Amino acid sequence: MKKIILPFALLLGLLSSCSEDPVSCSDEQEAALITHMAGTLENCVCETSVVRGLFLGNTVYYYLSTSPFCNSISPPILYNCNGDKIEHFLLQDQEDFDKLVKFEEVIYRCND
Repeated sequence: MKKIILPFALLLGLLSSCSEDPVSCSDEQEAALITHMAGTLENCVCETSVVRGLFLGNTVYYYLSTSPFCNSISPPILYNCNGDKIEHFLLQDQEDFDKLVKFEEVIYRCND
């Protein structure tokens, strides 16, 4: 039994040491990004939110239609702390988005 556990433990340790450290945003970065993203939302016919989430362990931000009364679907585009686009999911990628992106919280709502 020890012969099986030791190689498995070594392999697990090796794999975990190869992963990159997660990236989270500073308060200043987040405030600047929220201000910018919120500024792009004006006269929202349907409630649209700026959402913070995790993608592969890194903090990301994206727009999401959060109105139960609007039947709109837009493919999510993920932005990092600096506002750089890091991933663009297509409509047919919704299942991948649901698996890879963990919702954290709505940080801004536009519902004019």
